[in-house]
Amino acid sequence: MGRSELCSRGGCGRPAELEVEVAGRVARLCREHYRRLLKRLETEAKKRGSASLEDLAPALPELGARRRSSSSRRR
Repeated sequence: MGRSELCSRGGCGRPAELEVEVAGRVARLCREHYRRLLKRLETEAKKRGSASLEDLAPALPELGARRRSSSSRRR
């Protein structure tokens, strides 16, 4: 991920530091939005007994825009 990448969350503007991939779609997130995502997962897990990123994918608009190409995958 290049240093000029910005957080995928609309209007954020902070540098992206982490990537989250769900079903081949990638979101680049700043630390703040990554923490919020983890908090949401924790809340869902407490409600239902378990949670995964796939459960939250429909509510995460930042996962809809970009697909990770096979050439950019890290090993």
